[in-house]
Amino acid sequence: MGRPKKQVELQSLGVATVEEYSVDHLNEACDILMEFLPVETQERVREAQAGLNIPLWQLFLGYVMRCRDRDEVWSPHLLSMWENALPASAPRPCKNCKLMFTHKHSEAMYCCEYCAFNKVSERGHNENCPTREYQEVA
Repeated sequence: MGRPKKQVELQSLGVATVEEYSVDHLNEACDILMEFLPVETQERVREAQAGLNIPLWQLFLGYVMRCRDRDEVWSPHLLSMWENALPASAPRPCKNCKLMFTHKHSEAMYCCEYCAFNKVSERGHNENCPTREYQEVA
């Protein structure tokens, strides 16, 4: 008869029991996960954390419990960037011009409206196009 699976998993992390997890471990894990959320979501979560005056890990688990209460556990909102273990704010290539850009909307596929409507060859990128940030660096 072997040890329970949970205990084996914990020992592989260098922790013998659940009691040996510290609040610092939980908060560090949540800080890492926060980096994968869109910036505006991170800001709202931090505001909620401050307003509720609870640790981030409790807020995260509370969100999971809220999903369970609403029967939403089987319908998560997944971002495409997560398929490659990238944060939502990671640079990505524009679907049209292939230049790298970051965007405030985590699922943006085009760098600007000219690329989205295939007008970049006629007009070039607009003055607010996020690809300019990467072209100036290069």
